[in-house]
Amino acid sequence: MPLKMIDLRPTKSIVRKIKIKKLPLRKFIALFVESSLYEQKKLLPILKFYFKKVYLASDAKEGLELFRKYNIDLVITAAKMPNYDGILMSKKIKELKSNVPIIVIGKKESNCLLEAINLGVDKFLIKPIKIEELKEVLDDIETKLFLDRAREYNIFMLHQYKNAIDSSNIVSKTDINGIITYVNDEFCKISGYSKDELIGKNHNIVRSPDVPKEVFERFWKTILSKKIWKGTVKNRAKDNSIFYVNTTVVPIVDWNGEIVEFVAIRYDVTNSILLQEKLQKKEKELQALNKDLERRVKEQTKKLRELNQTLEKRVESEVEKNRQKDRVMFQQARLASLGEMLGNIAHQWRQPLMELGIIFYKMKQESIKADSKKI
Repeated sequence: MPLKMIDLRPTKSIVRKIKIKKLPLRKFIALFVESSLYEQKKLLPILKFYFKKVYLASDAKEGLELFRKYNIDLVITAAKMPNYDGILMSKKIKELKSNVPIIVIGKKESNCLLEAINLGVDKFLIKPIKIEELKEVLDDIETKLFLDRAREYNIFMLHQYKNAIDSSNIVSKTDINGIITYVNDEFCKISGYSKDELIGKNHNIVRSPDVPKEVFERFWKTILSKKIWKGTVKNRAKDNSIFYVNTTVVPIVDWNGEIVEFVAIRYDVTNSILLQEKLQKKEKELQALNKDLERRVKEQTKKLRELNQTLEKRVESEVEKNRQKDRVMFQQARLASLGEMLGNIAHQWRQPLMELGIIFYKMKQESIKADSKKI
């Protein structure tokens, strides 16, 4: 059966009865299933005013086809129609989309009310329908629609956030005993374990054995007190290689404030840590080299100081020796000069003395000769 689009505009009298300015329901699409032309003409203007678009079906079979074809937000249907009633159609619709609001319109004396309640329809309107009652029902449905839409939007956004986090971070979830309940692909990639190898195991499967026990005691004390824990953790992969992760662990609580699980979000900092350790090692080596150089400089300075002192003493000794030599040479020169002077004096005195000696000798000879003659 071809689709019947509502093209009726609400009359001024109907608008005055509704007494509204502008309804948020204008964002939603409704399906109206009614075989009675009288009810169609009565309700279509109101529904058109409320909703962005209204699809009309003249029987339940057509209504089910329209629901499957279009993205319907709300269904308003008559309870009883020829061949295929609205209650059966509502049941089929609930099987397709359980959270879609359904308003059933029926007679008070019929057994449709009980069937609708058992089916879980949202509202049941009794014919003849009053405009104010319809308005109140639509207001209630509006709240449900917006809550459902907000919930769907939040779920959609949460899935996007989850995908964003999963694609760029290492994520895991554990129960309150530390048993792994979820890991993403990045966790498997860095740890070397598969999801089957991790889920159901204690999270200490990746714990590095050389991390002090006190670190994990403080960690558990923090998260069990419902506080967020942050820190850098050293872990061990399946192949015993080491990896480092900056970790944030968030306790997830229920409505009663009881912890139900822990979500851990990490990012790999292995290269940064290894580079830092390498730099620290180089820094220690440089510090040791500087200390060794300082020690050697001090030793060499001490040796140079001692050598300088020795050289100063030797220089002083040599200077003193030279001074003594100079004094000896000076004395020798003085003595040589004095000897020469005395030699000159002696030479000068030697001639007169020799002459005197000759005179004395001659006088003595003459005296001897004289004495000989006297004899």
